[in-house]
Amino acid sequence: METISLGPWLISYDAETTRKVYIQIESGGVERCGCEPCLNFARARKHVYPEEATKVLDKLGVDFTKEAEVYHFCRVRSGWHHYGGLLHFVGSIQRVGSELGAANGKPTVFLKVNENFSWCFSSKRELVPVAFGNLPVVRIIFDAKVPWVLGIKEPD
Repeated sequence: METISLGPWLISYDAETTRKVYIQIESGGVERCGCEPCLNFARARKHVYPEEATKVLDKLGVDFTKEAEVYHFCRVRSGWHHYGGLLHFVGSIQRVGSELGAANGKPTVFLKVNENFSWCFSSKRELVPVAFGNLPVVRIIFDAKVPWVLGIKEPD
């Protein structure tokens, strides 16, 4: 395992094992769902993850096209929508900064990557794809503002 420091988190990770797990996962949650907000997310993916985030995800071994879960909150303004989602990787959280004030193991502070994307990390096993089995996982929870790119009417 290697370690990486991301904001207040010190995380151990196994990128090679994570990549092997993602090879076993056929598709992400948005493709399995297929609703209009999910289809929009899939089409807009290149606008969702900033370069700084994709570099970290690649280092961790995460295939960001295979999110475990993506959820649409609302339209924030014409042409832009608020989404959240989950990704996982093999590893463990070694240290969490005290400013997180984690209540019941849930992080309360997101680390801003850019104006449209922020994330936090948790050791809570939630919506972990079956391919991860009993491996130790870290859950990435992201929050994103995503453009509406489908050629159909936007939901509220």
